[in-house]
Formats: sequence, structure tokens, C-alpha cells
Amino acid sequence: MSSKDFLSPSHEMPPLKDLPDDILVLIGRVIVKHSYLELVLSRICYLLAGVEPVVGRVAIREPRTSERFAMIEDLARIKDFKIDEDALKLLRRDLPKIAAIRDAYAHGIYFEHPTTGAHTIRITSGAWQPPGMTKGNIKRKLNPPTELIDRKNLSDIVDLIDAVTGILEVIFTEIDQTFPAQP
Repeated sequence: MSSKDFLSPSHEMPPLKDLPDDILVLIGRVIVKHSYLELVLSRICYLLAGVEPVVGRVAIREPRTSERFAMIEDLARIKDFKIDEDALKLLRRDLPKIAAIRDAYAHGIYFEHPTTGAHTIRITSGAWQPPGMTKGNIKRKLNPPTELIDRKNLSDIVDLIDAVTGILEVIFTEIDQTFPAQP
């Protein structure tokens, strides 16, 4: 059995080890920009907790995006720091979506459809509801969906990450002016 046979059972498309440059660039932007977004979230946590970044990296660590945001909300409440309600609503809506998309593109498996040549991604974690199914979800590992890689959608996600990061940078600046870092 060749390694190709091992990686691609007869009922599956063969997995890809490479993608077209324009798709790679967009996926790279999603991942890099998400990393920066997480850094901004961490820095906000450190400011609100009153610790230096080195202490924060050790004591607060690097929780998931949603946990960092929950920590920010809790610390802001403790410090009686008001974050704009519209910004909070937007962040509650968009941060989980951004993190899920980043995780999908960072950990998904890529394929090229044998007849159309379309590039697709398969996500094998979590659960989903196939079309036509009205109750319950199916584990992705048992029946993983394969989704078309949409360049426009990826570009829109990059723009969304930039917009959300911009909001977080404003919040960081407001917190930094209210609670300057201790020397």
C-alpha cells in the first residue's frame, strides 16, 4: 500500500499538500491576523488585571479567544470600566465566528474535487447538521462535510478580523489611558 492509498481511502478524494498561492495567501492572512487579534485580547487582559505582559503570559496564560473575551468582560466589570455596548455586542457575535474560521483553516484537510478542480476543505472536529436533517447533529469525525473554499469569503473574513481588531485596539487605548501600566 502506498502512502497515497493510506492517506486517501477509496471513498475519499486525495488530500492536498499544497494549494494555489492566492488561497495560501488568504489563509495565511486569516491565521496571522487572528494571532494579532489574540495578542490584543491578551494585552487588554493584562492591563485590566494590572500585570506586565511577562507576568500575564505566565499567570493568565493563553486561553481560547472566547475565554479571553469573557475574562475582559469580567475584569472590566470588576474595575468598573465601561466598554461601549455596541462594541460588546459586535465582539460577542464576531469573535466566536472568527476563531472558528481560523481553527477550520488552520486544522482542516484540503482537497481538490476530481471533476471540477474546485478546492475544498474538510473540517473533522465539532458537530454539524447535514441538509435535510431536522433533529440533532452528527459528529464531524463520523461524516465530515467538505466545503468549497471561497476566495471572496476568505477575503471578507480578513476584513472582518481587521475591523474587530480595530475595535479591540480602541478598547485597549481607552483602558491604557484609564489604567496606565504600572512601572
